[in-house]
Amino acid sequence: MTGERSGNGEKREHQRFPKKLSVEVHVFILPATPADPGYEAKGRTIDIGRGGVLLRLDKEVRDGLKVRLRFWDMPAGVRLWPMMISGKILRMAQGELPSKEGSIGVGSLLAIEFTEPLTELDVPGTA
Repeated sequence: MTGERSGNGEKREHQRFPKKLSVEVHVFILPATPADPGYEAKGRTIDIGRGGVLLRLDKEVRDGLKVRLRFWDMPAGVRLWPMMISGKILRMAQGELPSKEGSIGVGSLLAIEFTEPLTELDVPGTA
């Protein structure tokens, strides 16, 4: 389903699967500059579609960084491909914990847009 509207009136290109598809995700945060180290964070998806994902992570990140996601622990019957995909952090809603200036705090809500849409996302009972 394309052209779906979210609750805040934003037009989405791809259908989202809140609650029905909550999976663990490992996110490798790519270095912003060659001198910066990359690092890995873990989290759980809140809302996922072929074009992106909404999630919370267990580490601080910065808005606008490029990331590499790896999906883990898929529910029975769900087909998602590829299991590893690149993306970019687009926006966030701050979590309750304080964070350093320029950082998105642990537990914050992150939206990540995939570089390319998922090839396959099939969730039983959502036809």
